[in-house]
Amino acid sequence: MNFGFLIFPGLEELDLVGPWEIISLWSKFAQGPENCLMIAEKPGPVICQKGMSINPHATFVDCPPLDFLLVPGGEGTRR
Repeated sequence: MNFGFLIFPGLEELDLVGPWEIISLWSKFAQGPENCLMIAEKPGPVICQKGMSINPHATFVDCPPLDFLLVPGGEGTRR
């Protein structure tokens, strides 16, 4: 199972990191997703709302098929 986390400029850090923690624990302790992937439009660092920089694991072009996709909130959703 592949669980994707969409990352984009201006996303709210807590809306991404909180779910990442829970999904990672699900994977580790209760047969959750085998892969957790940060997905971005293009390669390279993505700057979040408060300055955190995140590197994607995959882009829209090379992302494997996903079973789930989490879209965090934040100012970047308004663009």
